[in-house]
Amino acid sequence: MRRTLPETSVSEGIPMPIYGCCFLDKDGQTLRTEAFRACDDLDARREAMTRMTRVGRFSGYELWVEGRKVVAHGPVKNTPPVTQRK
Repeated sequence: MRRTLPETSVSEGIPMPIYGCCFLDKDGQTLRTEAFRACDDLDARREAMTRMTRVGRFSGYELWVEGRKVVAHGPVKNTPPVTQRK
């Protein structure tokens, strides 16, 4: 059974925005896209992280709402930090 989020916030009675989530592979290429409703950016980030870890084959995600990029989350790169030369 697929879980569905409500269309409105229970406490406020206003429509919740639809967030778009692009799940990425290790090269940053989109493997899957999903849309879901969330109360705010923080709630949407939690939902995206939950969905990403549930599947286990994604390396990151980009989260969007109404044309605005909320966050890009990806793996830590295994490259040494850049140091300044004197």
